[in-house]
Amino acid sequence: MPPYHRDMLTDAQIAEAAPTDRAYKMADSNGLYLYITRAGAKSWRLKYRFGGHEQRLTFGLYPEITVERARELRDQARLLLKAKQDPRRALEVVAQRDAAFFLLTPPETEGTPNVYFVRQASGLIKIGVTRNLPARLAQLQLGGDRPLELMGVLSGGFATEGMLHRLFAESAVGGEWFTPSPRLLEFIEENIEVAG
Repeated sequence: MPPYHRDMLTDAQIAEAAPTDRAYKMADSNGLYLYITRAGAKSWRLKYRFGGHEQRLTFGLYPEITVERARELRDQARLLLKAKQDPRRALEVVAQRDAAFFLLTPPETEGTPNVYFVRQASGLIKIGVTRNLPARLAQLQLGGDRPLELMGVLSGGFATEGMLHRLFAESAVGGEWFTPSPRLLEFIEENIEVAG
């Protein structure tokens, strides 16, 4: 964990950040800042230089992306910069699968939003979000004569779920259910913490 800097944002400061008549920024450290819109949305962004030009990269919305997670993402982006790679280009590779928050870690605690992927015996895949995965899986199983296969989970809430639904819209068959397209299966294989 990087050392704490006196000027780094605290959870209390972030929670207290209120919208104003103009959008504004709250600096954290090493180019990371919280951007607060007039509507009150808070997103983590990184300002950096690459190829002689100032660039910006958005990691995601607070509180889905915690301050600790935003700092991890910033550190990963800075490692890419040290390797002479543009973090936005690296993100575009992920964004082709459009997981704009890098999708690096599986969820660790119950109660935090998790995006889950389950497969029916028919092969259809559901992309959903829940705070209590065991209870949600039990609910989905009610009335079903065959068990569902939990393919994996990732950290994220409704914004991440919505982004994935848009990304795989061509495979949608209704609601949160999708045909197992090669693109969707590849995304799950490459980015999701596999269950079991």
